[in-house]
Amino acid sequence: NVDEAQIRGENIGLLVWSWYLMGDVDTSNDFRAKMQQALARLGFAETSSTRIIVATPMADSLTDTRARLQDFLDEYVPLLYQELRSPGVLAP
Repeated sequence: NVDEAQIRGENIGLLVWSWYLMGDVDTSNDFRAKMQQALARLGFAETSSTRIIVATPMADSLTDTRARLQDFLDEYVPLLYQELRSPGVLAP
């Protein structure tokens, strides 16, 4: 699940997806992210947290734009998560 926003300018539009990665939990729910943050502060969860935001120019079709963004995530999110979970990248 992701938060989705469409940003429209005079000559371009962007489709933006975002979500949180908090320890091993990924969520787009702000309340769940706050709960994970509280659990981390109490020592019951990992303290690392990241807000991930990806954007792509809008195509003629919203369906095509979403598919392009999903293809990108399918290929690169595993690498991104691997890098973010590397020692020293996200300091508690």
